[in-house]
Amino acid sequence: MNEIYQSYVKKDVIAFLQVGKSSVFNNLVKVLASQVGNLVNKSEICSLLENLIFTELVKRNALLNEELFFWRSKGGAEIDFVLSVPGQDSVMPVEVKAGPGRPGLLSKSFHAFLDYFSPGRAIFLNRDLFHIEKVKGTEVYYIPNHWFLLFGMDIIN
Repeated sequence: MNEIYQSYVKKDVIAFLQVGKSSVFNNLVKVLASQVGNLVNKSEICSLLENLIFTELVKRNALLNEELFFWRSKGGAEIDFVLSVPGQDSVMPVEVKAGPGRPGLLSKSFHAFLDYFSPGRAIFLNRDLFHIEKVKGTEVYYIPNHWFLLFGMDIIN
């Protein structure tokens, strides 16, 4: 079975789709394979998506000595991930959505975070939109999830 997978998926599919990070693609294949014989559970895949982004951020943070948090206000507003560099007062929120992105369409939670912390940059990951705009003095990067998984934070640098 492993030989078939190596032969067809790794060589043919990954090459054909020009997948940059085969580990990300392999994780997707595992999740979809676990759904064989069942209806595909969208919420479970969206939760893989958040876990996948988390894994990539953890790898990056280990290399760059950053800290990774999540944020929740007393009122219940929350942000999926917050990046912080020790010794610096700046933070960067990262919100993950599986659905489509639209300029100006940020959650109340995202706006609450921007109001409270006034970060220089913020990331709003979504299904299909690449766009940059200023919101309350913060440069917000709308980035397709798959671009972020392929290029990481390099996409905003």
